[in-house]
Amino acid sequence: KTQHSKPFTVFMSIVLMIAIMVGFAAAGGLIGGYVALIRSIPDLGLSGIQPRTYTTVVYNNENKELSKLHGEENREYVTLDQIPEDLQHAVVAIEDERFYEHNGIDIKGIFRALIIDIKERNFSQGASTITQQLIKNNVFEAGGESNIIAKIKRKIQEQYLAVKYEAELEETLGSKEAAKDYILELYLNTISLNHGLNGVGAAAEYYFGKEV
Repeated sequence: KTQHSKPFTVFMSIVLMIAIMVGFAAAGGLIGGYVALIRSIPDLGLSGIQPRTYTTVVYNNENKELSKLHGEENREYVTLDQIPEDLQHAVVAIEDERFYEHNGIDIKGIFRALIIDIKERNFSQGASTITQQLIKNNVFEAGGESNIIAKIKRKIQEQYLAVKYEAELEETLGSKEAAKDYILELYLNTISLNHGLNGVGAAAEYYFGKEV
């Protein structure tokens, strides 16, 4: 019995060693791929994650508004103190309920979305935070998610930038609260609200005929 079990033990040891080597190789490949993916992200700085186009207002010499000129995006920037708190709270509640708690990515939301994606097998749930959506809208070009692999790569890049951006903002502005307020302000001035409207400033005037 001992003579027969010894070759089996040696065989299993070899199999185990091969499995460990394959595991290390796979882990190394994943880490290398992640590092390469992160290095491919441009260093935008704090100013790189902002809307770039705004509506131009034309006035006459009596300071009377004559016309508004804009391209594909109609955006009139408004600061957070000009935006009603009810609107701020509604957007946070719908888009990212743990916005004021997380550091750029929502771990609970990621696991929830992952479970739903596995059940439905379509990866439709992204668990994108407001910070991630802000980055996606201002940094990445639309239509860059042609397949599942591309979606995963894009999501990893968004998550990395979101955490980095919030940390840099907090350091620059002096507090997490100030960083969150600024991110929400940029987001509310970025989001598309149909009819070529971007941001709540232009949308309020179009839909309700009044300033936000």
